[in-house]
Amino acid sequence: KPITACTLDIFDLLEEITAHVAFSGSGEPVWNTGNIAPGIYVAVIKVNYVDGTNSTTTQKFVVSR
Repeated sequence: KPITACTLDIFDLLEEITAHVAFSGSGEPVWNTGNIAPGIYVAVIKVNYVDGTNSTTTQKFVVSR
């Protein structure tokens, strides 16, 4: 489904917020991880869709250099 906006809240394993990223409009959201240290993180992704619905999901990811 097409999105109108999304936010990413990035947490480290100590549950401290490391980054907050917001996107709006069309296109694919892209986040440059160059400003955070290598490690394991958790992203809480909130998406608003064009049809008025929304969703929230949690995803673990690794940043490595």
